[in-house]
Amino acid sequence: MGNLWIAVHKKDVTMKPKRLFQILVLLALLFSPFGSNQPARASADLSAPRDVNQDQPSVSMTISPANVNPGENTLVTVRLNNVPAEGYSSAEITCIYNPGLVAANNIVVGDLFGIDPAVAINGPQDGRFIAAIAGSDGRIATGGGTVIVFNLQGIQPGQSPLECRARVSWADNKLINIYSIPASLTVLGGTLTPTFEPTACDKAEFIADISVPPGTVMSPGAQFIKRWRLKNVGSCVWTTSYRLALLSGEQMGAPSSIQFPANVAPGQTVDLSLPMTAPSIAGSYRGYWIFQNATGVPFGVGSQGNQPWFVDITVSGATLTASPTATQSPTPSITPSGPTPTPSPSPATGTPSPTITATPTTSGTPGAPTGTPIAGTVFDFTANAFEADWLSGAGLLPFPGIDGNPNGFAYIVNSPRLETGATAPRPGLLTVPQNVQNGYIQGFYPPFHVQTGDRFRTILSCESGATSCYAAYRLDYQVGGESIRTFWGPWLERYEGQVFTVDVDLSPLAGKDVKFILTVLAGGVATGDRMLWVDPVIYRRDLIPTATSEPTGTPTITPEEPPVDTPTPGNSPTPTVTPIPGTGTITGRVLAGKPVTLDLLDAGSSPVATVVANGDGTFSLTAPAGTYNIVAHAPGFLSAMGPVTVTNGNTSTLPDVLLLAGDIDNNSMIDQFDALTIGMNYNTTLPSAADLNNDGTINVLDLELLARNYRSTGPVPW
Repeated sequence: MGNLWIAVHKKDVTMKPKRLFQILVLLALLFSPFGSNQPARASADLSAPRDVNQDQPSVSMTISPANVNPGENTLVTVRLNNVPAEGYSSAEITCIYNPGLVAANNIVVGDLFGIDPAVAINGPQDGRFIAAIAGSDGRIATGGGTVIVFNLQGIQPGQSPLECRARVSWADNKLINIYSIPASLTVLGGTLTPTFEPTACDKAEFIADISVPPGTVMSPGAQFIKRWRLKNVGSCVWTTSYRLALLSGEQMGAPSSIQFPANVAPGQTVDLSLPMTAPSIAGSYRGYWIFQNATGVPFGVGSQGNQPWFVDITVSGATLTASPTATQSPTPSITPSGPTPTPSPSPATGTPSPTITATPTTSGTPGAPTGTPIAGTVFDFTANAFEADWLSGAGLLPFPGIDGNPNGFAYIVNSPRLETGATAPRPGLLTVPQNVQNGYIQGFYPPFHVQTGDRFRTILSCESGATSCYAAYRLDYQVGGESIRTFWGPWLERYEGQVFTVDVDLSPLAGKDVKFILTVLAGGVATGDRMLWVDPVIYRRDLIPTATSEPTGTPTITPEEPPVDTPTPGNSPTPTVTPIPGTGTITGRVLAGKPVTLDLLDAGSSPVATVVANGDGTFSLTAPAGTYNIVAHAPGFLSAMGPVTVTNGNTSTLPDVLLLAGDIDNNSMIDQFDALTIGMNYNTTLPSAADLNNDGTINVLDLELLARNYRSTGPVPW
C-alpha cells in the first residue's frame, strides 16, 4: 500500500477528511495482497517506486532492528520471492553496503535449497560479499523463503545503503538477474562512548593531528602515515608494555594493536605514527584508537580519560594508478618524523612444493613430533601467538581464547594430544573456527622478513577425541597493503588416526616483509573442529649446524681385487631370450566438460601408455598385450578407473564413461573444500580446475555442477 499512498498524495485534490478516509479504506480492500507472497520491505527508506509486477521473482531484505548504535549488530534476512514453478537450481546473492559505516559478518545459508547444499562465500571485503548456493543431489528451490541471513555491525554514525542482488539459474547453464528491493541501515549516535573505566594514573591529552587531518581526501588504496600528538597527563609511566590499540571503526590496514617502542614519562609529549592504507571503495571512513596499559586496561583522552581519538578520511571515486608499495613497520614511531616509504617487491609468483608426510604416530617414526626444537628456527608461531591478531567471522577474538566460545577461539597447548592418542612433546596451537556453517578462524602475525631457503614447518592433527573434526588448514600471507593470498593449502584434515607433517619452501617470498596468516576453514558446520598446529615454525637451513668429527688417526684401506668368474669349458651359460609381446588397441569415449587424459597403468601403477582424448571425448590407445588398469582424469573432475585387457592384434572398445565434476582439489572427494575454492576465487579465471564448465569464469554455475555430485567419491568405476 506504500506505493498507492504516495500516488494519492501526488494529486491536488481537495475533499473532506471523512470522505478521503472512506476512499482509502475501499482502495485497501480492493488491492489487498492477502494470499499472495509479497516482497518484505526492509523499511520505508527504499529507492523510488518502480512500475513492476508484484508477482515477479524478486529478492528482498528485512533489517531488524533498522537502527543501531556503533558496535551493535542488526540481523539482515534475505528472501527470494515468487519463485517460479520450475524452481531454481542455484542462486548467487551479492550484498553491497558502505564499509565505512557498517561491517558484515556471520553469513549463514538457509534451507531454501534443501539439506546439505553446496555453498561458496566470497568476502566480506571492501563493502561487499557474494554467497553462492546450489542444491545437492538435484535438489532445487521450489518456493520462496529465506536464502541467507547475516549481521551488520554499526561502525560510525551515518546511513548505509544496503542492496542484495540475485542471479538465479534454472539448470540451463544461464544466470538470470531478478528484481531486487534495496534498503538502508541507520547507525545512530555522534561520538562513540566507550564503556571502559581507566585506572586513576593513566590519562592522555590529545594535542593535535600532525598529519592527515580529519576529512583528508585520499585515492582508493592510497598508503599514508597517520601521526597524532598526545601528552601523558597521568602519573604513570607509559612503558614499552603499553599499547596503541584500535577501539572501533575502520582499521585501514594498520595493526589492531602495537606495543610502545619506548617509555613515555608523565608530562612528556609524543608523536605516534602508524602506516595505513585507504580502502578501495569510495566513501567516508573513521577509525577510533585508544591506549592499553601493561595489564590491558584501556584508557584515552578527555576529562574521564575514556574517550578515543580518531583518523578520518574520505576516499574519492577516482581510479587508483598502481604505485610502489610502502614498507610498513610493525612498530609505531614516537618521533616527529615517520618511516620513509620504500618500494616493495612484487608479489611472489613461484608455486611452493611442500613436503607432506603422513605418520601413524603410534611409534616414533620420521614426521612425528620431536621434543628437540628445530635447529635454525627463526620464527616460532606458538611463541608469537600473543602478538598475532585472531579473527573469525564474528570479528576480533581475544588471545588466549576461552574454550567453547561460539565465535571461535585459539590458545597455546603445551603438550598437545593428537588424534592418534599420542602426546606431542612440543607445544602447539589449538585453533577452533567460529561455530557456524563454513566458519573460520585466522591468526594474523606481525611482518617477518623472508630469506631464500626459509621453510615453514608444522604438524597437523585433529585434537584427540574430536572425532567429528573436518576442516582445512591454509597458510595465507599479505605483503604490505596488498590483498591477502594463499601460499599453501587448503589441506583437508579429518579424524582418521593419522597426523601430517608439512614442510614448505618460502623462497618465493624472499626479500619481502610478510605477514603470515594461519587459517582454519570448517567443512560445513564447525562443531567439533578442534584443529592443532604442533610446533609451527619458520626455520633457516643455513643456520642448522653441520655435525663434524675429529679423526683419531689416518686409517689405511687396502683395496681388494674383485672376484673373477672363470668359465668352465663345456659349461658356458645359455642366453635367455624374452619374446616381445604384440600390441593391441583400446578405444572408447569419456564424457567431461574439459580435456581428458587417459593413462594405462601396469600392476605397479606405473604408466605404460598415455593419450589425450579428442574434443568429443573419443580416444584410441595402443599398448603391448597384457592386463592393466585404465584411468581417465580431467582437472576438477573425479577420475574414472577400471580393468582392461589388451590382446595382440585386436581392438577392444570400452563403454562410455562420465566423469563427475567437482573434485577441484584432486583428493578423490567432492566436498565443501572444493566449494571453498570456488568461493575464494569467485569471478576469476584461476585455478582452471575450479572453472568446471570451462566458460572462463569461476561462479555459481560451476558450483551448480559441483552440487550435482556433492559428497561423491572417486575414482568412478569404469
